[in-house]
Amino acid sequence: MFCSRCTSREELWRIADAQAALRRVATLVARVAAPAEVLAAVTQEASAVFNADEALIVRHHPEGMGTVVARVGDDPDERSVEGHRRTVACPIVVDGRRWGAIAIASKRSGFPADTEERLADFTELVALAIANAEGQADVISARARVVASADEARRRIERDLHDGVQQRLVALAIEIRSARAAVPAGLGELAAELDEAVAGLTEALEELRELARGIHPAVLAHGLGPALRSLARRSAVPVDLDVGLKDPLPRAVDVAGYYVVSEALTNAAKHAAASKVIIRAEADAEVLRISVRDDGVGGADLSAGSGQIGLKDRVEALGGRMTLQSPRGSGTSLSIELPLACLRS
Repeated sequence: MFCSRCTSREELWRIADAQAALRRVATLVARVAAPAEVLAAVTQEASAVFNADEALIVRHHPEGMGTVVARVGDDPDERSVEGHRRTVACPIVVDGRRWGAIAIASKRSGFPADTEERLADFTELVALAIANAEGQADVISARARVVASADEARRRIERDLHDGVQQRLVALAIEIRSARAAVPAGLGELAAELDEAVAGLTEALEELRELARGIHPAVLAHGLGPALRSLARRSAVPVDLDVGLKDPLPRAVDVAGYYVVSEALTNAAKHAAASKVIIRAEADAEVLRISVRDDGVGGADLSAGSGQIGLKDRVEALGGRMTLQSPRGSGTSLSIELPLACLRS
């Protein structure tokens, strides 16, 4: 009787531990944690719950190969669970397809009879986390295509303005200057009118060029790094620029980064009364990071309806994030992170 009670008590503790572990993993899934974080948590929790010497998750590939994507165990140099006395594995099925498997192994005694069934509870959470991530990636990809399509349309408009209307205005200005040079000395009034026409055309041409740059910056044809250096040279506020960009970036990322920095420099000059702006831009294989910081009056607020709201929408449409810190009297710091892997064509 006593042993029976002990066994029941141990079983209750075992179930309680398993449920607590599942709740911790479910919390990660619910807050849409990165799949890598969920996978690492599942292997840790499964190893502890089942008192296993090793737990791992393997992702299967169409060619029949498998990759270990998360693992805990007593020998991190091993890539399989071979050599253990007892191994239990359970498939991970995502949207009806076999994505991979989770396995636990013990060098000591075997596992309880219901281990596979209880391990399946973890695979369901893994499958949900992966499905969420894939769904989010699909949404980001669709948004990125919309943004890229709009940017391409803007680029065509900018090119048409540059190659069409601007060139016609330049040619017309040249013709008027030629006509002005041929005006006889006694026709001063006509000469003055032609001078005024040339000045008006020149002003209109500059306005058109500014408009074209606003529609789509042609300088991005050479990449984001040179474009940011061009912005720094034209800035009304002195800029300390550090750009560490080497590999070509997706076009949508180039455009988003350019507009964010351009807007930040405009705000620093017009509203912040800043004397200096510090810009840092770097990228690795996965993320582009840009920060813009000024020493102005601060007080910038995204909720106040500034032009940065549209930029924040653009950044988030590409799966990135944008943060603004602007305490009054302490300057403004703007930073963005943009993913690269899912946006590369």
